[in-house]
Amino acid sequence: MNATNSHRPIVSTRGFSLMELLTVLFIIVLVMGILLPVLGSARNSARKAATQSRMSDVDRAAGQFVLDNRDRLPGYFSVSDMGSSDNGQRGFSAMQNILLDLAGGLTQAAAGGSDSPILGNVGPLSSAAGQVNVDITKIGAGAATPNAGRAGAYLRMGGDALVPQDRPGQTLGSAQDVHRRMPTLVDTWGNPILAWVEDPRAPKVTGNARATYANAFAQVNSTNPARFYWNANAAHLSANLLGRAGTNQNVGGVRSSLIGGGRSDAQIQGNLAALLGSPAFPVPSITPPIPGQSRGRVVLHSAGQDGFYLGSDDRGGKLAASTGSVVQYSSSGGIDALQDFDDVVIGGGN
Repeated sequence: MNATNSHRPIVSTRGFSLMELLTVLFIIVLVMGILLPVLGSARNSARKAATQSRMSDVDRAAGQFVLDNRDRLPGYFSVSDMGSSDNGQRGFSAMQNILLDLAGGLTQAAAGGSDSPILGNVGPLSSAAGQVNVDITKIGAGAATPNAGRAGAYLRMGGDALVPQDRPGQTLGSAQDVHRRMPTLVDTWGNPILAWVEDPRAPKVTGNARATYANAFAQVNSTNPARFYWNANAAHLSANLLGRAGTNQNVGGVRSSLIGGGRSDAQIQGNLAALLGSPAFPVPSITPPIPGQSRGRVVLHSAGQDGFYLGSDDRGGKLAASTGSVVQYSSSGGIDALQDFDDVVIGGGN
């Protein structure tokens, strides 16, 4: 008798049954179905926090600039020039204007060709008085770039934060190529951050005429003075392929921005009042309410996760559709209209 063979262990060759395999696969799919939304939500929460931090950096830089420059808000060109009818076609954004003061780039060097970093004819006006030359390699670099007393070293940003919108359709269709090539500040979803800057020429209003308050709060252009002008951000609000996601902000698409191109003047006035008005300070005794104060002298605005500024598919956008695509500024109790949108908004500059 072979002793070695008598003690050989019996090895089972049984594998998984089909039912066991299906059960394991079901459990994996179930777990992934639970985890993916959680991970996606966490990722977007992180992006929102990073965007808020980026916007806060700009807000702090703007506040320091105001202190250093006798209460003057940042922006090489005036708020009135930024809201001009010219700029409604030229596509120079309010954020690009702010960056000239906060992040530098102004130069006396002559503009070069299409491959040169020196851009000419940058600005909101078609006249030479409303244009400057800009060295895009100096924007956000942190090095002092003196020009008429402007240091340009208030804000330093990495390359992922300052991104040109240089593909066709990324800015206003008829925008100057130089404005497409000039970097602008983007959020962590890859979309331009808008800057809304209050015009110090805005008229002081009294009385109970709601239309008068509305006209003095927001206008499409600066022909009639108001606190804020849509044309200052027409470059992006009229874009049909904006940012990393390539969103179409204009009316007529499956989705759109409630302050996008193609809206009527009345819709723009109403929606900008909801966006830029402080919910804590409605004008007394006017119904429906209208803001008596803005969120800040400089309001920074990210489109948020969906890439649409006051998106039509947000809860607030769907509610607005029933009132002619006008967002209600607030209700009694000072409820913020922006709570129904995924946009990220910071008001400051005071």
